[in-house]
Amino acid sequence: MRSVLAAAAVLLAVVATTAGCSAAPTPLCDAAATQLAAGRVGAATELSARAQQAEEGGCATDGLTAASQRYAAAYSEVAAGSAAEVSGDEAGAAARYEAAQRLDVGNPAAAQGLTRLGRQAQTTDTPVAVTPAPVVQQDGVGWGWVAGGAAVLLLLIAAVAAEAYRRIRRLEADVDTLSDRDDDTDDLRRDLKTLTRRTASETRTRRRDLEEVRGYVDDLGTDQLRLLGLVLDRTGAEPPPDDRTRTLLQWPDLGATTEVGDDDEPLDRLDLAVVVARARATGDLPQLAVHHFRVEAERLDLARLLGDDDVLATFTALADDPDDTDRLAELESTAVDVRGWRSVEVLGEEPLAAPGAERSFWAAVHGTVVVTWSHRVATRRRDVVCTVSTPQAAAALVDYPALVTAFREPRSEELTDLLRPALERSLVHAISSEPPPRVAPAGPGELLAVALSDLETRPIDDVTRRDE
Repeated sequence: MRSVLAAAAVLLAVVATTAGCSAAPTPLCDAAATQLAAGRVGAATELSARAQQAEEGGCATDGLTAASQRYAAAYSEVAAGSAAEVSGDEAGAAARYEAAQRLDVGNPAAAQGLTRLGRQAQTTDTPVAVTPAPVVQQDGVGWGWVAGGAAVLLLLIAAVAAEAYRRIRRLEADVDTLSDRDDDTDDLRRDLKTLTRRTASETRTRRRDLEEVRGYVDDLGTDQLRLLGLVLDRTGAEPPPDDRTRTLLQWPDLGATTEVGDDDEPLDRLDLAVVVARARATGDLPQLAVHHFRVEAERLDLARLLGDDDVLATFTALADDPDDTDRLAELESTAVDVRGWRSVEVLGEEPLAAPGAERSFWAAVHGTVVVTWSHRVATRRRDVVCTVSTPQAAAALVDYPALVTAFREPRSEELTDLLRPALERSLVHAISSEPPPRVAPAGPGELLAVALSDLETRPIDDVTRRDE
């Protein structure tokens, strides 16, 4: 049989060469192999099935087998990634899910796992359209060769039919195996969904436990500080000295440029958040209030305002008399509106143990002003944020920059949480007999720009240009 096939093949090759015919192309198989190499298992499976229907040969069956193996290997990676995710190894889980997507781009379980971990997942698995290659015909040389080729072709058809029957039987077995694997995959998906729900529930429980432990730790630290204050209160009963020195800080990270409508509002705007700390008639705690004021004008020269000591004194004087806003109208002759915006009051829960340290802190914070200068050009508005305060309050702002944002947009509960660490910091310095850190004022015509790691001295005249 083999010799007959070999002779038939040689003769058929001669006939094909002389009589003329074209080798059968396999565009669908080739496209399926390309899609599988790119990780598009769904597209490769579809193209292999189409190749089988187009009778492209054994490459179609091989393509289906390779696709099923790649499909199963991808879900093996998904199972390993899920196990790593449950154990808390997010990096390992992400690596497994990404490996699964390299094997099968459209694997939904891998995409869901990467999404839970906050990673970018690929979801595209689009087959490509394949146009069958045209068959190029050549002119033959005679009917004799054609007749001989036909006889040989009959022999070859018989051999091919036997081989085709054997391959069909093997293909049926592969399809049955692939169907069994699909059933296993459905079971795996159900297990993954159950595991995901269980993991989410356990995560919520652990977060609640962690928050409870953090609360215990914070309460313990506060109680220890109060106890130290009672035993080692070295702050004395004398009121702190009145520090009239002003420190001017600029906060570049809080500045922003936004798009606004083309309306008739003034070009410039100045928002002031003035911090007031007053002693109350009853109790040991002061009363903290944040008053907001706004000045609108056709032009407000920020560099001139910040460089004028009289203007800075006008800002801080609002802490002692919030109702005296007449002087704000004199900042610019073109000012069109001066008004109070809103006021938020904060009452602490209980005082610190060392009264001298607390009084010193409130005296330093009193009169702190957050200045927001807003300038409009066409449809864009740019904000520059600065603070005017005592050196001690400036040190607290540098240590806790969130206080600046809290004063600009105050909410009582957030201010209470943010001021507490600053108060405890003052107590620690008082107990240890160490002076609190101070931020020295800049020279005339300068301010200190608050960077991530240090303070940068910057000319006031350069503020508006460098922040554009």
